[in-house]
Amino acid sequence: FSLRTFAVIASTSPLLVLYSDGPASRSPEMYQSGNFSDTLSHLPNVHREGGDWTMRRPSLQMLQEYLDRTFGSKQGYVDQTLRPSLKAIMQDVVRSIIRQPGDPHFWPLPGTMKILCFDFMLDENFKLYYHEVNSNCVVFPGYPNLRGAVQEARERALTVESLLFAEELLYRKKYGLSLDPTSFYRWETIKESFDILIDESSTKKP
Repeated sequence: FSLRTFAVIASTSPLLVLYSDGPASRSPEMYQSGNFSDTLSHLPNVHREGGDWTMRRPSLQMLQEYLDRTFGSKQGYVDQTLRPSLKAIMQDVVRSIIRQPGDPHFWPLPGTMKILCFDFMLDENFKLYYHEVNSNCVVFPGYPNLRGAVQEARERALTVESLLFAEELLYRKKYGLSLDPTSFYRWETIKESFDILIDESSTKKP
């Protein structure tokens, strides 16, 4: 499986980052180690390839349901093992790149946010590999068969709700209010789509 997750940097001072699940990807055809010409047995990144897109890009919840059916010993794997591992890697990556010298305009200005897309691979032995992080990514590529209510709600959360969250953070910093994300007016809405990935608000005064 290829896994995509999202980190939304709402603030760099203090560092406050939100986490969101993304889709999982699988090859349309069974992998054949002796046939490298069959692109459908790999993980093609071409939108028109393959037929059943619902099987190609399931959510992590659907991935867990698949594991429940196929591997009885993997019940609870996504919540108890996979997602915590994804988050731990993402935390290390975000902290390492955000503190590197470079163009300050790359990171969000106060009251704005930055979406980072993380890609991982999960092999047949359930070994997780970090592939890359990209700041210039499409939240949900144009798969017409997949753009339903769930995908549109996730896209709105990543592009709209998180921006409103960043704007509220700027307001709170200006007026000396608590920067604890759970105290935000918008937290009840935000927590429906996000977990907190990094919260350094307690180490920095408003």
